[in-house]
Amino acid sequence: MFSRASSSAAALEEMWTGDGERCSTCWHPLFVPPPAPANDKQRLNVLWEQKILDTPDEEQFDSLARLAKRAFNADMAFISLVDEKRAWFKARDGYSAREIHRDLAFCSHAMLEEGPETFVVTDATEDDRFRFNQLTVGPEGIKFYAGAPLLVHRGDGSQYKLGCLCVCDHDPREEFCATDCAYLSVLASAVVREMELRPRGRQEGGEGARERVVILESFFARSEIHVEPDLIEIIAQRTVPRVVQSEHFVTRRGDPGDSMFFVSNGSCSCIFNGKEIERLKAGSCFGELSIMNMCKMRVARVSEHTIQKRCVRSADIRALERCELLQFYMHEAWPLLHQHPVFWKLLEAIADTRLQRLSSQLEDGSKEAVKVTHVIGRSPLSTLSGLSAGTRVPPPTPAVTPAIPGSLCVSRAESAEADSEEEEAEAR
Repeated sequence: MFSRASSSAAALEEMWTGDGERCSTCWHPLFVPPPAPANDKQRLNVLWEQKILDTPDEEQFDSLARLAKRAFNADMAFISLVDEKRAWFKARDGYSAREIHRDLAFCSHAMLEEGPETFVVTDATEDDRFRFNQLTVGPEGIKFYAGAPLLVHRGDGSQYKLGCLCVCDHDPREEFCATDCAYLSVLASAVVREMELRPRGRQEGGEGARERVVILESFFARSEIHVEPDLIEIIAQRTVPRVVQSEHFVTRRGDPGDSMFFVSNGSCSCIFNGKEIERLKAGSCFGELSIMNMCKMRVARVSEHTIQKRCVRSADIRALERCELLQFYMHEAWPLLHQHPVFWKLLEAIADTRLQRLSSQLEDGSKEAVKVTHVIGRSPLSTLSGLSAGTRVPPPTPAVTPAIPGSLCVSRAESAEADSEEEEAEAR
């Protein structure tokens, strides 16, 4: 083997890599760096979106690295993220350095492999890609490597390898079986879930509230709905940030319809009767009709039990990638409607905008379009007419039943009849 000692420092200083960057003087002169993957530019953008590089240690990641090291009885374990010029370790066990040059990282080779399979090197000294790698011939002495890719999905169907969860040994191994590869992949998926659930540096308090205001301002601007800044700030203060990871459901059909959502980042699929009827991207909103229906029924003095029974989700909402949303609950919307009646007009405008977009996406006049529009746009009681900005909305817990114009809600008899029908159905 050509040793590092046999090459002079001056000769090494003149070595260049294929992209014109000078090699480190400690690298073996016969070492050949790996190429970048074809989608590296897009991959790096996805990695930087995570806002995880150079963040402090976090126990949820450290524990996964420890688990991997112990599960495979390895000398070292890493959660490695392949950046533009380096491989940075979010977590490591058995190794002190926080980062290494990207060209030296075994994970850089794993980025080039197609598919989600675990990348395995049983003996680096017998592999031409690694036999002259400084991590193999140097003091680190890595002879065995197994890395499961950290695979992140995007709503357009694309997927990107941001790095690897890897285990390494100072000695070669005879094999790393399919079961081992599968288990390491499961742990890698757990790392990705933790990455997707991170708040990405977002803070609560003043900064978090201001960010929610910006998200809502952007939503209303895209929807061409004029909303006074004061009302936007009030809504922003009452929303709750929520993160949903890729392929998980935000809501399911039959879930309580007690909240609406603003999509601030990522994309979701609205699935009705097994078919996607709407793609909800950043700047979209859903669940507003559930809030409207619940408000109408409260004004009509329908019992809370009946409201909860009738106001349920009609479709599944599934995250196509990591999604960040603002959730606005009914218990926040109801007093806001009482204090700011114009809020009802805002809900109507949001609903009209969404239904118009949904109708344009479906085939005009098709049975499916008519059915979807009926189910998503219907009121829970057919005799219930729409509220208006001038409607007097009763307070959340009134001591006396207010006088509500009969033209704006169902009658007491109709409300009682609805409750009676519900009770009879349950008795049957």
